[in-house]
Amino acid sequence: MTVNYEAAKRLSQSAEEADRRRVAADQGTAPEILYYLIDDAASGVRAELAGNPATPRQADLRLAEDRAETVRTALALKIAALLPGLSSEQQSKVRDLTLEVLRKLAHDEAMRVRSILSDALATLPDAP
Repeated sequence: MTVNYEAAKRLSQSAEEADRRRVAADQGTAPEILYYLIDDAASGVRAELAGNPATPRQADLRLAEDRAETVRTALALKIAALLPGLSSEQQSKVRDLTLEVLRKLAHDEAMRVRSILSDALATLPDAP
């Protein structure tokens, strides 16, 4: 359920983790609010953010280096789902940032993160 900008802004600063998770998971949340949440202390909030397709790619770059494996795993799942949809017609900046996130995750210390990407890349004929 998408909430309006002011409500999302207020909820993103709530003391309740559930409120912040709701905002982080909502694809209708404004990009600047999503970016703000990358510094949230709760890994659950950052994991919701990492899995949200609406999260700006610049935030994904930072989340690719998150200390919590659950965050990086959520990001890997999202990037793996996005890979088949990337085409040459898309804006090069979005494609380049997504591929940079992919490169960072490909070198992740967690085998689960690398495995998710490997499985996704194996099915793509023109995988990077």
